[in-house]
Amino acid sequence: MTNTRSDKTWWLAVARWQDQRWPWILGGLIALTLELVAVYYFQEHLGQRPCEMCVYIRFAMMCIAVFAFIAAICPKNTIVKLIGYVGSFWAIVQGFLWSLNLEMITLDRLRPDYNPFTSTCSIGTASYPFGLPMHEWFPSHFMQTGICGEDSWSLWGFNMAEYMMLIFGAFGLLLAIMMIGWLSRVIFKKA
Repeated sequence: MTNTRSDKTWWLAVARWQDQRWPWILGGLIALTLELVAVYYFQEHLGQRPCEMCVYIRFAMMCIAVFAFIAAICPKNTIVKLIGYVGSFWAIVQGFLWSLNLEMITLDRLRPDYNPFTSTCSIGTASYPFGLPMHEWFPSHFMQTGICGEDSWSLWGFNMAEYMMLIFGAFGLLLAIMMIGWLSRVIFKKA
C-alpha cells in the first residue's frame, strides 16, 4: 500500500507545480536564453550566419517563451493554461520539424551528387507563420543571411540541428509530463 501512495504522489506534485508560476517562467526564460545565445554567441561572436530554417527555429523558441509567459500570468486559470499548453506544443512541434528539416538538408549537402537547386531552403526572405514580418520587426534576430546546411559548428559529434531536436524533445517531454499531471488531476478530481 505504501508503494501505491508514493507512485501517485509524483504526478500530484507535478499537477501542483504546473499551477504555479515558476515552471512556466523557468521554461520561458530557458527558451529566451537559448534564442539570445543563438543571436549573440553563434551569430555575432562566431559569425554563423542564420539560414531560413535557423530563423524559423529561433521563431519557435520565441513562441515557446511567449506562450510560457502567457501561462505564467495566471496558471490556475484553465483558459490561460490551455493557451500556454497549445501554443507551446505547437511551437515545440514546429521547432522540431524545422530542426529535422535542417538536419536533412545538412545531410543532403554531404552527398556527392548534391544539387543546391533542389534544396528546400529558400535564399529569399523567410515566410513566418501567420504572416508575421519577424524579419522586419527584429532583423538582427530573424533576418536570414546564410544558406542552410553551411553549419560547421559541432560539439561532441552533434551539429546545431541535432542539438535543437534534442532541446525541442526535452521541452516536449517536460511539457507533456506537466500536462498529464494537470489532466489526471482534472479527470480524477485529485489534489
